[in-house]
Amino acid sequence: MTMFNPSAGGGYGYNLAEADRIFTSAMTGLYGWTALGLGLAGVVAWFFAWTGLFLLFTGFLGMILGLVLAIGCLFGMQFAARRGAPLAAVGALYLGFTAIMGATLSYVFVVFSGPSIAQAFAGACGLFALMSVFGFTTKRDLSKIGMLAIIALIGMIVVGLVNAFLFQSSGLQLLLSVITLPIFMGLTAWETQAVKNEAQEAAATGNADAASRIALIGSAGMFLNIVNMFLALLHILNFFGGDD
Repeated sequence: MTMFNPSAGGGYGYNLAEADRIFTSAMTGLYGWTALGLGLAGVVAWFFAWTGLFLLFTGFLGMILGLVLAIGCLFGMQFAARRGAPLAAVGALYLGFTAIMGATLSYVFVVFSGPSIAQAFAGACGLFALMSVFGFTTKRDLSKIGMLAIIALIGMIVVGLVNAFLFQSSGLQLLLSVITLPIFMGLTAWETQAVKNEAQEAAATGNADAASRIALIGSAGMFLNIVNMFLALLHILNFFGGDD
């Protein structure tokens, strides 16, 4: 992945070969941490479903508990990274976050069939790969697309909460699942481009540690994008295929 742009560093004059190595390592780390997080989340989810521990995260209180723990790990990651904590500590918080996400989503293995889970995950990974490659290679500034996706996401969350507590409409839930896909596809492209640009800037100054931290923090967003596309596809497949 040697697409380092020497102009991205503003002409710092750092050794180009070393800068390219740092940049390549950072982008490899981005996808490596994302894959590791997905694998851990899957193992934890399966274990919680198999042992019945998934019941800990069912119901309103269970969902709130999972949400608080996950957000705590995310904020902890940001705080630790900005305060210069060892990369291993930041990575541990990231893995803790993905493990908690796996535990809260363990119901998936109970509610949905194996083939539906496999199809949804494969589809989510395919969409993620497509949009991440687009975000990495495009010359177009995707910041506006990213902001629009965030605004749409906030609106979707509000409508989803209203539907969950008031309407409980399966048709509206299906519509929200369909809308979820382009939102997180857009976020994937935007975040890939943002990580690429920030990693280039860090690499141009020879700061391998900063580039690695940028990739690790970015992997949390990539992880969430894949998970949300997976859940959307799972609900769409369930609606038309009928796992119930």
